[in-house]
Amino acid sequence: MPGVSPCVLEVANPTQLDVLPFAWTDCGPGCSTTPTKVLASDEVVFGRAVSARVYDSEVHVRFSTIWAYHYYLTAVRRLSDGGLVAAVRAPGDTTMNCGPVGFAPSAPHVLGFFKGMMPGPDGLSTIGTYVVASLGANGLVWSAPAPNLSPIETSVLENDLGWGLALYDGTLRVKIPVDTGPLALIDQGSYPAYSAVGWGHLVISNPALPGSSDEVIRAWEPSRPSRTIVAQANSGIPAVALSDTAMAWVGVHGPGRSDGTYTAAELYFTPFPAGKDAVSVMGGIPLTEVGGTVELQTLGDYAAIMSADQSKKYLAITIARLSDGHLWILRHRPGAVFMRLLAISPAEIVVGENDDTGDSKLASQMQHLTRYEVARLDDLSAAW
Repeated sequence: MPGVSPCVLEVANPTQLDVLPFAWTDCGPGCSTTPTKVLASDEVVFGRAVSARVYDSEVHVRFSTIWAYHYYLTAVRRLSDGGLVAAVRAPGDTTMNCGPVGFAPSAPHVLGFFKGMMPGPDGLSTIGTYVVASLGANGLVWSAPAPNLSPIETSVLENDLGWGLALYDGTLRVKIPVDTGPLALIDQGSYPAYSAVGWGHLVISNPALPGSSDEVIRAWEPSRPSRTIVAQANSGIPAVALSDTAMAWVGVHGPGRSDGTYTAAELYFTPFPAGKDAVSVMGGIPLTEVGGTVELQTLGDYAAIMSADQSKKYLAITIARLSDGHLWILRHRPGAVFMRLLAISPAEIVVGENDDTGDSKLASQMQHLTRYEVARLDDLSAAW
């Protein structure tokens, strides 16, 4: 594939790649699950690199897999029928070639790879090149490679205009439009944003700014500079989510809140904040599972939060109905543990799970894609 140097990449014809069909099995009331492998030869599905989002009424899920010493694969599939939407492969020795770009809370249409090239300014870390394609209505559109950047992306985002990266050095960068221009620096935090997301023309992130270790919510649009739209006193904001109608976030408290040890946490939300310099803060719904927020998703009248349960041994999912503050708590089903909160659609909550074996090697993997029906939340919250 030309124009993606220093990576060597191959783009699949979705109609010709022989992917494994989704094999849904019943796993309880309103619950169905399937293995996550894309190709029969896949050895591992990387848990952190899985991403999902609702497009109209269809959920797309992006998987990144490996067959050691043979390839890295990044593939986007429809949840409804398992159909392949797009796939890119880095063939050959996986110790030498480009690896998949990681954590993307709601950006499955960003298919990214990173090639480490040389020591960074400190002489220890590696800098290198990002090679990224965005999936649009007419297929994949490749951005010019972005060189001389940190390999540690804390969050990858997409919106209607392009894609972006929050990096460990606290920078937030966007590629808009995707097929021209540089990867532009739009914000700088003293601590990185671990929950950078986009929707429409908007980019939202949650860095900590100089003078504080607590996160704020920052907004950016091409027509408006980066600005703080939410700053809550004595509160951290570990996770932010966007839908077409709302922004939701978690506020946390306590002396150890920067380390994920909270004495209290609440769910807040506001109407979609495009064009705003400040927003009306709604909600403040108390959350009882406060052992460390992992992920947040929202759509329509619902928001879901994945966090450590009170035992601190497992993850749980809290679902809130925004209109009245009603909560449901989903705990892990027998034999499985939650790993990722991927998406909420009008019909279901989509999560990643692993077998509950205690095998530490599974911590970086995702074995199962599981769907929990929104209409069965009463049954699901009482089941386990």
